[in-house]
Amino acid sequence: MTPRTLFNIILKILGIFFIKDFLATISQLLSVGLYLTKSDTLTEAIWTLVLTLCILLTYGLVSYYLVFKTELIIDKLKLDKGFDKETIPLNIHRSTILSISIIVIGGLLIADEIPNFCRQLFSYFQEK
Repeated sequence: MTPRTLFNIILKILGIFFIKDFLATISQLLSVGLYLTKSDTLTEAIWTLVLTLCILLTYGLVSYYLVFKTELIIDKLKLDKGFDKETIPLNIHRSTILSISIIVIGGLLIADEIPNFCRQLFSYFQEK
């Protein structure tokens, strides 16, 4: 594996994370529609709509470049320059890669859901 292909894979994975955030931002955009029906918060709703659209545009452009234009990013940032070896030896078995990825994804899910769990636990104790 060459350094260029390694950076290509890393940038595409990062682009997929941006797509996930892009889809989460779309749900925020849909909630702005509730504010547009009320006349007293119309200016706030318009500002929220504009800011959300700017965020969506930014996420869309970044994810597009990270997924489809990785060669351009690698060339502009010169990520493949300065390596001593032309190829990077990766002799890892498939099951090892799968185990590592499952552990990392599980850790990310747990870290992402700990605040939600604490909030639900706090609400439970408040209701008691």
